[in-house]
Amino acid sequence: MNSRIAPLALFGLVACGGGRVDVQPPPVNAVTVVERIDLASKLGHEDVDVTGVAIAPDTGATYVLDAAHGIYRLDADGASLVADLATLRAPWAEPKSAFTDLAAIGQNRFALTALSDGFLYEADTNRFISYFCYEPGFIPGEDPLPADFTQLTNALTFDSASDKLYAQPRSFESPDMAAAFRNDIGQFDLEGGEGYGWIELADVDFTAGGMAVVSDTVMLLGAGSKLHWVNRESGAFLSHLDLSKYGVGAIEGLTYDGADLLIVDGANDTLVRLRL
Repeated sequence: MNSRIAPLALFGLVACGGGRVDVQPPPVNAVTVVERIDLASKLGHEDVDVTGVAIAPDTGATYVLDAAHGIYRLDADGASLVADLATLRAPWAEPKSAFTDLAAIGQNRFALTALSDGFLYEADTNRFISYFCYEPGFIPGEDPLPADFTQLTNALTFDSASDKLYAQPRSFESPDMAAAFRNDIGQFDLEGGEGYGWIELADVDFTAGGMAVVSDTVMLLGAGSKLHWVNRESGAFLSHLDLSKYGVGAIEGLTYDGADLLIVDGANDTLVRLRL
């Protein structure tokens, strides 16, 4: 990517050249806030509840998921509604909760997560289906799951280099989700949504609001104001960076364009472009 980014670069194809994020956080004085966007103004309504941001791997277009209204494509002069909430459901694929995150997987297709299920929306055909079940009910050696077992992930991402979806579901013994008994990073094949390679996290209470694959070995998980560097193979937490220094209070969406991070800050309904 060029050393300077015009504000409109957020809404178009991003050029190569920015490099991959290092396995350790950069020095505090090396982090730059490139741009802040007020999402209420951008989407054109005050009651925004943006829970995800994604960049299409084939076009570079930027999308956000507003849990109160639907999927939007961000344009230079505003935003365009791609799919409203009435479109993002079907008799055979009914979400059990509000949508928690999205990932753009190319060819105008989007993966979305809600309570205990993952979905696929194809904008060109207006097709909406249940696509990947992120419940790890088939983990080798695991005891039978509780009868009222339920799961919730607030973080989803797509890695175009490996054609994998990643999510971070927490598992609960009862629908009230009072206490988690397991916490995982799950990997899902793009063709058919098959899950495999479950990575159990040590802290059952850790909840990411967004995640992004940034290198062959590292992914970033955002929780609260902190950005965590996590090993993709082991799930080990390597280090973290507190983004409150840069005005980010609650990470509720996260993606990486090859040079910069795009972060949904739920504390003030803004989209922040951060260069590490």
